[in-house]
Amino acid sequence: VSKQSTGIETTATYDRTSREFIIHTTSLTGTKWWIGLAGHTATHTLALSQLVIDNKTLGLHWFLVPLRNRDGSFKPGVTCGSVGAKAGRHGLDNGWIQFSNVRIPRENMLMRWSEVTPDGDYTALPNQSLSYSSLLVERIWLMLVVPLQLSSAITISVRYGAVRRQGRSNQQLLDYQTHQTALMPIIAAIFAFHATGRSLIKSWKDTIHSALESSNKESILNASSQYHSISSGLKAWTGWFGAESLETIRRSMGGHAYSQYNAISVITADYGVITTGGGDNIVLAQQCASHLVKSMRSAMEGKHVTGFVSYFSDYESILSGRRWDGKAGFEPEIIIDAFRWLSVSMLMRCVDRLSRDLTSGSSWEDAWNFHQTELVESTRPHCCYFVLKTFLDDSRAE
Repeated sequence: VSKQSTGIETTATYDRTSREFIIHTTSLTGTKWWIGLAGHTATHTLALSQLVIDNKTLGLHWFLVPLRNRDGSFKPGVTCGSVGAKAGRHGLDNGWIQFSNVRIPRENMLMRWSEVTPDGDYTALPNQSLSYSSLLVERIWLMLVVPLQLSSAITISVRYGAVRRQGRSNQQLLDYQTHQTALMPIIAAIFAFHATGRSLIKSWKDTIHSALESSNKESILNASSQYHSISSGLKAWTGWFGAESLETIRRSMGGHAYSQYNAISVITADYGVITTGGGDNIVLAQQCASHLVKSMRSAMEGKHVTGFVSYFSDYESILSGRRWDGKAGFEPEIIIDAFRWLSVSMLMRCVDRLSRDLTSGSSWEDAWNFHQTELVESTRPHCCYFVLKTFLDDSRAE
């Protein structure tokens, strides 16, 4: 989650006398925007707000806030509206919300990991990251949304390629090599993304349920960090791949795909939000990079790293091992090893360059910005490695 989240301008001020929270939008720029179903439909929302007690701001927490009565009229102090026409997803009621001193019961604060007692005593979150863990689910599920939407588009394209004939021999478009090399990698990626999404969702559910049953806060923090990193990276790179693939699919059908009757334009418009919704892909790629750089630095310092980056601990043997030069064949293990080598190599270079700049007196922000493009790119081999390895493990398990 971006550091800008700490600047959220919705406040939840505790009133000891009434034992209520007062939810308030402190400025126009604090308006909740792009909220699903908020424009005309939703009766309640979970509002991420700055907790305030005795004029002290105590961090971000979630609050259940009623928006509308059963007849659709607003609750006192609530104002909502539609964000207006969008490029796609016209059936989704996206809206904006403003609160003007809306009072809710104390019990409407989500208090699994923190608490405000009736007297106003506050038990803080063990880590602010717990406030954001619920946002991980959306990004993890996107690993299934991407292949689902690509599947619809590629089905149209492949069927068109089977029916459309062109050339001296009047052969099908699918007989042409350029047509195959454009579409077949997309089909392969769809299967890999779907397997990865299915595996990631299952492992997240198993991990979080186990941690919740034991109320192990440290376990949840570790899991959240790991899943935040991989889901951010995968959301970015699969999202970009999908957007590029949809344009490839459109071009594969020539002018016919420019017609709205073809449905490709509708799928593309609906898909567009994936590269920015739920977190802009550039920002999310940097979230992933931050975790990878820290993990690689720990490995280089001799510390043991675990989870999805556990292979970092073997960075020396990985770098000294075999390299794929195009002559070694295309067996899955060889390709996976190549991405693992590339991931370690690029991340070690990022760690070295950041350390050099920091030693020279640069601030962390300046050093990061100077190498920002390289840092974003360094997350791609790790994500490719994760997808390929997960896909291979999943296919062999079946």
